[in-house]
Amino acid sequence: MRVAGLMSGTSLDGLSVAYVDVESVEPFKAGFIDGRTFAYPEDLRGRLLSIAEGGSVSARDIAYAHRDLGVFAKECLKSLRGEGWGTPELVGFHGQTVYHEGRVVTLQLGDPSHIYVEFGCPVISDFRSADIAAGGEGAPLVPLVDYLKYRDKEHSRIILNIGGIANITYLPRGRGLEDVVAFDTGPGVMLVDRAVNLFVDSSLRYDVDAKIARRGRVSAELLDYILEVDDYRLRGYPKSTGRERYGGEFLLKIWGNAKRLGLAPEDVVATLSEYTVFMIEYHAGLVASRFGLDEIIAGGGGTRNPYIMSRLKANRLGVKVSTHEDYGVPRDYWECYAFAVLAYLTCSGYAGNIPSVTGANKRVVLGRINPPLRGGFK
Repeated sequence: MRVAGLMSGTSLDGLSVAYVDVESVEPFKAGFIDGRTFAYPEDLRGRLLSIAEGGSVSARDIAYAHRDLGVFAKECLKSLRGEGWGTPELVGFHGQTVYHEGRVVTLQLGDPSHIYVEFGCPVISDFRSADIAAGGEGAPLVPLVDYLKYRDKEHSRIILNIGGIANITYLPRGRGLEDVVAFDTGPGVMLVDRAVNLFVDSSLRYDVDAKIARRGRVSAELLDYILEVDDYRLRGYPKSTGRERYGGEFLLKIWGNAKRLGLAPEDVVATLSEYTVFMIEYHAGLVASRFGLDEIIAGGGGTRNPYIMSRLKANRLGVKVSTHEDYGVPRDYWECYAFAVLAYLTCSGYAGNIPSVTGANKRVVLGRINPPLRGGFK
């Protein structure tokens, strides 16, 4: 089955689409076909960011953003169809998370109706709400796909995703689904991207080739301050986080302290990059103490940051670091690939969450389905 997975992450840099050929889940056979990322129009990105940052918005603002993101997603798929990618038989549309409070409430904008009406195929959306209704964090959900593709009898692995937020899935060698551990480790490149845009150059969306971080120096004093004000690492897992914790207010607090320390903007970017690495390595060390660790397989846009990747490859655990590309999926499209597979699971009636990961009290089928038209009344 040709499945399209659409994902927009915490960084709000655009909508990524992956086409995946899913043959089966038992045994697991899902081949990556192709992927493309579409940058958000500035107006839409600004409105989504304002909503996600808790800005002063009305119900009308939210409703229009919900509609416009759905229309944008439809147009992206139409564009790919026009280029010869074909028509998807199923779509998994994650949408844009604008609020997430684990075990309580979650909200992803992006009306799937526009995709459904245009293509007529089933569309799965709102993936996180069912897990929250079952008492879970609603995140992370990709670990089930991590498990299906990367479980191994001989090697313990961490599947690392560095998006706006970073998260890990720990797959102990020779163990079953009930032994999978996964959670958000803290910021990925969200703080770095925002600091570059606010404090270095407003025309930049991210630290291209880590040039800014490499010009700066890591401040031990600022790093200590961040560790003091951010208690996320001290929380037990299951746990998840997002812009609610690491948004503009958190960054401005760090910037205020940096100014008191007399640091240059480049030093702040370098220190925030180091904090991302510290949080990943800290949490990897915690889970690796259970059954050891042989390999880290990394993906997400943050793997394009040479500073972060070079620091990870020099990890104190002495573990090999690979990327999804070594296993047939481009690193930038792993989450899209995963939500295509999750959509397939939903349509097939499989549960898509892992209670040991999210803290849910039961396994549940994820998402809401716009089903295909079977017929009408005369």
